[in-house]
Order: sequence, then structure tokens, then C-alpha cells
Amino acid sequence: MGDDVDVGGVGSQYQSGGRESRRPSEAGGRQGGSDEGVSDGVQVASLVRRGYLRYHTGARLGEEGASAARLPSRDRPGSEDAVTPLEALLLGIIQGIFMFFPVSSTSHLVLTQHWLISRGSEIPAPDSAEMIFFDLVVHVGTLVSMAVVFRRSLGHFLRRLFAGLRGGTAGGGREPERRRLTVRLALLGLFSVAVTGAVGFPLKALFEEVFARPTMIAGTLSMTGLLLWWTDVLPPRTRKLEGIGVGTAAAVGLGQALALLPGLSRSGTTIAFGLFCGMKRRWAAEYSFFIAFPTIMGASFLQLLEVLSIEGGMSIGVAPFLIGFAVAAVVGIGALHIVLRLLYRARFRFFSYYVWTLAAFILIASAQGWFVGVELVE
Repeated sequence: MGDDVDVGGVGSQYQSGGRESRRPSEAGGRQGGSDEGVSDGVQVASLVRRGYLRYHTGARLGEEGASAARLPSRDRPGSEDAVTPLEALLLGIIQGIFMFFPVSSTSHLVLTQHWLISRGSEIPAPDSAEMIFFDLVVHVGTLVSMAVVFRRSLGHFLRRLFAGLRGGTAGGGREPERRRLTVRLALLGLFSVAVTGAVGFPLKALFEEVFARPTMIAGTLSMTGLLLWWTDVLPPRTRKLEGIGVGTAAAVGLGQALALLPGLSRSGTTIAFGLFCGMKRRWAAEYSFFIAFPTIMGASFLQLLEVLSIEGGMSIGVAPFLIGFAVAAVVGIGALHIVLRLLYRARFRFFSYYVWTLAAFILIASAQGWFVGVELVE
């Protein structure tokens, strides 16, 4: 992600952020980076605030500001587990809770990672390939939660799908009709996923930039709040599963692609797009969760390929992945039960207040410099 640059006398290498990287003496503040009273650590922090450094993962500045900034975790020798078990536990809990609450679990993961870095954590940068892969692994954990909660519906769906694919859709009666509907829904679901890929994959690099920018996450969270508010004020929806067509599938797939942005809730956005197309609340929710399976698995596979291409291997060991996966799966079961009750009662507007409050907090925190050790955008 840019060229390595040696910053002044600090002697540490950092990744440049796309613009030309300059030494403190060339790009320093008002008094110049070479002033005698300005320490190496303060010079680095100044460059970060001005956007000259892409990653500044947790330089700890004391009263004299003389402590040196450290390397990104994957560049430090002997750092096999950049994510500790406790950090993996925390991130798994956050994913399990917020995956199904329509408040964007990804934004909460990213903000927590920024906070951990500001506290001196050794985790990789939130927009690094390996940290994004960790986020996807805990997302897969919450797929297990969905499989448990929807096990009966999922079991019926798979049996009818396989029976329909074997030629069991011919004839009259309710069962062949259900099999035809199941096969049709499976094809529409794959079409939704294809739309997500067609729209989201070309924009992948652009979307990943948001992981490093808390202020942009505040904007997408505000958009999520508006979507959730609208879903509660809509008149009753009447379209059942039989009424879902290509247009509805495309709209939901588009919503899912937009939700690749941190801050836009995947569940909230896809359910909202389904409701806008006239789907009943129950079926909008189940269709949203249904297309989550192939979408998250496909995204995880693609991200794994990117992670495997990292020179020198990953700095995150196997244990943090397993811990995050398992914790997210267990916590997600309880969270999903709660969300389904709230959805059916049209009470998503309560989440609007939450995400708007969170967005305001992010803006205040960014303005006050509370996200220490992360990239701040000019």
C-alpha cells in the first residue's frame, strides 16, 4: 500500500498514503520539522495528522513526546499473534451482537480496532488485508448463528431445493409447487449475490479506504439511521415470497453491495430495500439472511486469496481466528432472536437514534483527536 518511508531520526519505516511522503524537515509544521524542541515522536504525529503517513499504528507519546513510533504489526519481527486472545474475544462479542442489529457490525469492529490501536494494541491497521480478513472470519461465525436460529426453515429449504433439482417439480399439488418456488428463490438469491459482486467488486479498493477514516464511517452510519427510520414509517407491505421477481432481487443485491461500506448495515440496508420493493417484513428479513450465506463466504474466499499474497505471511495466528469465530457464533444466536422480535414489530427506528448518536460521537472524537494512533483525514 505505498512505499516504505524512513521518518526522520526515528528509524522506523511506515507506509505512505498515496501522496508523496516527505521527511519532517520537508513537511513539518509551522516551525519546521527540524526544530530542536520538536521530538521524533511529535514529528511523526504531526505527519500523521497532516496525512503524510498512511499508517500510524499507536505511537505512544509521553509528556516529552520522545517515544518512537512503532512498525505496523506485520512488519515487526517475531510478531506471530498481533491479535491477542482477549482482543479476539472482544471483537467476536462485538460482531456477534452487532451483526444482526441493523447498526453495521463492520463499523463497530473498525472503530473498536481504532480504539485498541490508540491504547497501544499491536493489531494490524483496520484497512490492512489481514485485519479485513479477520473481520470476515467473525462474520462467518455469525453465519453459524443464522444456521442455528433458522435451522428448521433452512432444512426445509435445502430438502425442497435438492428435490426440485432432481426433477421433483413436475405435477400438481402443494409440494411440487413449493419445490418450484424454492428453486426459483434459490436462483433469485444467486442473482442478488451476482449483482452485489458486479457492483461491489470493482469498488472494493474504494470501499476499503473507509476502514481508515472514522469520519466517513460517521457519514455512512447517518445514512443507515435514515434507512431504518423509513422502514418503520412505511405502510404495511403485502408482497410474499411468490411475488419476488428479478427487479426485487436486483434491488436487494444493490443494497447489499452498498452495504460493503463500513457504517452501512448489511442487514438493515437489504431489509430496507426489500421493504421498499413491497416485501413483507418477515420475508424481507429471511431473504436478507438467506443471501448473506453465499455473499459472506464468497467475500471471505476472495479476501483469503489477497491475504495469502502478503509477503512474509500474516501477523495474526490461528488461535485469534478460532476465538473470534466461536465467540461471534455463540453471541450471535441470542442477538438474532432479539432482532427478529423487533423487526416484526416495526421498531427499527430505535436503532436510528443509536447510530445517529454514535455518528455524532465519532465526529466529536475525531475533531478532538481522541482516535490517537490512527490516520486522521485533513
